[in-house]
Amino acid sequence: MIVGSISKAGLTAQQLAAAALLFQGKDKDEIVKLCFDCMTEDRMGYDEAKVKKNRQKLNRWINDPRFQEYYQALVRDFAMRSYGKALNTIASQLDAGGWLANKAANDIIQRMGNFVVGNEENTIKIQIENMPTLGSPEDE
Repeated sequence: MIVGSISKAGLTAQQLAAAALLFQGKDKDEIVKLCFDCMTEDRMGYDEAKVKKNRQKLNRWINDPRFQEYYQALVRDFAMRSYGKALNTIASQLDAGGWLANKAANDIIQRMGNFVVGNEENTIKIQIENMPTLGSPEDE
């Protein structure tokens, strides 16, 4: 899955494919075998030396800030498309009654409460007054 609206500047088609496969949850060896020629000369299996060499190349790509930026853009795009659907699914459970409705209501309040009522700060301030001054014991 390569998203058209995501900036791909500076990455090769092979790197874009590797990022998309990583986003889909493929493990590194599977990505290497799909993105690189790691077959043996007789094309009957995989050459482990080629797999290892290309796994190192994939790891270098993964550490590249441009690759990371593209991967994060894939995640953000997915999250943006899925968030509303997920929230609507939770909201539809409000009519189920019983524990499911209670859970759905709590989920919506937790996730959307700050957005709706405008309380963006999630900190609690605890102030203790009239406590003795702390110090070290006096020498006798």
